[in-house]
Amino acid sequence: MLKRILLCGLIAGAALWAGPIPTLVLSPASGTISGLPGETVGWGFTLTDTSIVDSVSITSSYLINETNPVLGAYLDYISFAGGPVGGVTLPNSAWTQAFSANADPTLATGVGGYTIDPGATPGTSNTATLVVEYELDNALLGTFDSSGSFTIPVTIQVATADTSTVPEPGTWGLLLTASLAGLARRLYGRVAVSGPLHPLTAKEHVK
Repeated sequence: MLKRILLCGLIAGAALWAGPIPTLVLSPASGTISGLPGETVGWGFTLTDTSIVDSVSITSSYLINETNPVLGAYLDYISFAGGPVGGVTLPNSAWTQAFSANADPTLATGVGGYTIDPGATPGTSNTATLVVEYELDNALLGTFDSSGSFTIPVTIQVATADTSTVPEPGTWGLLLTASLAGLARRLYGRVAVSGPLHPLTAKEHVK
């Protein structure tokens, strides 16, 4: 009976010690990212667990409430790792990852990747809510505690390719050489098409 009372007290105490809900901050913090048609862009993150007993395990991430869902497709990365240590973020610690795209989500880093449709029109965008679901597990008892989710507004923008780049000084010579070579080919082509001079015309030229 005493052991049961102590166990119940320990469980109740652990629940009280759980403390604040974890926080998730995206990188960039504004949630707005951009890329060219066909490019994969995404978000880095910092997950902070300030609880003294509960570990955090990420279970899924996805987009909802998209204003332009045909702009591209989202792929979850973060839940494949779940956390930095055995699939969890330990109590009173943080987990940070920069975004790095990969077709294999187990090799990618960040919350997730968004692949913009190759036919997307530059200047268009998709506003959505990024949902990241998690579980809290009591690290002392090894038991499930609770679950929850982060909901963060995000925007994906289709960038316009920069065509105004000025060539470096060293490239001007190459451009000039290429231009002169092209001019020479055009002049040579004209002579070849006109053919040799008529004999009478040649005599006239000799006079």
